[in-house]
Amino acid sequence: MALSMLPLLALSALFVYPNIVSANTNFTCSADSTRSCQTYLTYRARPPYANLGNISDLFGISRLSIAQANKLTSENKLLYDQLLLIPVKCSCIENSYFANVTYSIKKGDSFYVVATSVFQNVTNYLITYVWQPKDDMNPSLNPTNLTVGEPVVFPLLCKCPALFQNQDKYLITYVWQPKDEILQVSSMFNTSSYNIVNENSFRNFTAAACLPVLIPVSKLPIFPPPGFKSKRSKKGEITFIVLGNFGSFFFYLFCHGF
Repeated sequence: MALSMLPLLALSALFVYPNIVSANTNFTCSADSTRSCQTYLTYRARPPYANLGNISDLFGISRLSIAQANKLTSENKLLYDQLLLIPVKCSCIENSYFANVTYSIKKGDSFYVVATSVFQNVTNYLITYVWQPKDDMNPSLNPTNLTVGEPVVFPLLCKCPALFQNQDKYLITYVWQPKDEILQVSSMFNTSSYNIVNENSFRNFTAAACLPVLIPVSKLPIFPPPGFKSKRSKKGEITFIVLGNFGSFFFYLFCHGF
């Protein structure tokens, strides 16, 4: 009986003592982790990456692989802000896990713009040119003078499960939204709240807004359509109705640092 109460007590501690949680989710490799794996990260359909073709080109994978991961057909039209699973090859580089994606610089791009707007914060723009492994990802890159058409490797954050994590088949990288709550996210991914909190080192999720976290799952989730509102919080539903599009505008500014 005492053992069964541990997850509940640990989850309660997150809300009662928010200052004791760690600052970051751990994306480092460990001795008991596999060196590489097939895993997933989440991505929201937003112009100009609002269809399977453009999204597959961005991540350098096939449309079919995205469609299969999300139980879609090639004819399915994506809704604005529709959450998708993106399959990636995750590898341990030096002491951290990354899924490297090559992106061609476009007019008006900067590392910050690409990291926050194009890849929606699933990477950190500083990693691209500050953190450099032994085999330099971007050896000839001048971060202050990017050339249109220049290929740049962006390391997307991911992680492989530890060998003892038998029940967790995947660790999905998900960017925490300002309006997210633990119970709502756990329901969306069909996993337990405790597993999410534990995997992210009992971090303060309020401080995690617009940052990537790890969601452990035993099977891939099917996400509800955009605009779906949980019945768990009628008060929250009323608030979102009143705020309307103004809330969406604030969210954009919040996540992009304006």
